[in-house]
Amino acid sequence: MLRLSEDAAANRIAAARMARRFPAIVEMLLEGRLSPTTVRLIAAHATPDSRAELVAMADGKTRRQVEEELARRFPSAEVRPSIRPLGPAIPNVVPSAMPASTPSVGDAVLNSEASKPEPPAPTAAPPLLLAPVAAAPAQGAADRYELRFSVRADTLDKLKMAQDLLSHAIPNGDLSQVFDRALGALVEDLLRRRFALTEAPRSEGTSTAREPSAVRRGVYLRDRGRCTYVAPDGRRCEARRFLQFDHIRLRADGGEFTVDNIRLRCGPHNRLESERVLGSSPSPPRWVSTRPGTDKQRRRPPVASPPHGPRAAG
Repeated sequence: MLRLSEDAAANRIAAARMARRFPAIVEMLLEGRLSPTTVRLIAAHATPDSRAELVAMADGKTRRQVEEELARRFPSAEVRPSIRPLGPAIPNVVPSAMPASTPSVGDAVLNSEASKPEPPAPTAAPPLLLAPVAAAPAQGAADRYELRFSVRADTLDKLKMAQDLLSHAIPNGDLSQVFDRALGALVEDLLRRRFALTEAPRSEGTSTAREPSAVRRGVYLRDRGRCTYVAPDGRRCEARRFLQFDHIRLRADGGEFTVDNIRLRCGPHNRLESERVLGSSPSPPRWVSTRPGTDKQRRRPPVASPPHGPRAAG
């Protein structure tokens, strides 16, 4: 019993199948010029005509270098952005020691990854982005999610630079921690720009603006940036974009722009509340202009044109 992970077993199975069709890779595996991981990568694209070329391309390269070369040769479709819940983290299980057994020739080929390490990447090559699996969080930690999306090369360069700059705080370059810090800085900057959120914000009473930033900031943070409309069945609206500041007590009735009198509403639910309080007002026909001075001109009946032919004598 080898006690291999599912991914490691798949690598060795793919390498064994590739070696049966292309025996030349056996020697390359034993010498460490190829690994079962890189063989599995090229096996997914290898054909009888391109097999030798792909093997030569992967000779002496790391997994990341092979992946980048295959992406250039065989571009894939755009990844559809998705967010998938994963649930609580599962603690890592370290397999026990393998029982002693007599290795066969196939075992020597398939286990060459352990006996012969992969050749190191050149100095100029970019660092690997895949970080080791983090330890399981403490009991009661938030659930995890899987995020999938594609980025441009310049975005990837920014991500690598962020990993380098955070190497003192995140030595293993864990992507989840890097993204968490990046999004935290972005949200803080957006709040500061939109709602004047600073370390010493101006209070509501000291502002002379019609809609003080302190009120907008307090309402947004209180409502967590989400529409506050609650349906009769108890479900709250999920809208978080294009929100509006709605007066609970109408401004025409003396309602002030304060934290207690303002709430977040999406456009449709803001209009629904307005129709409930003020009544529905039908909009003018589309052919009628709403600009001053043009309504009468458009509704004026057309003037009859004079008859054709010579004018009658008087």
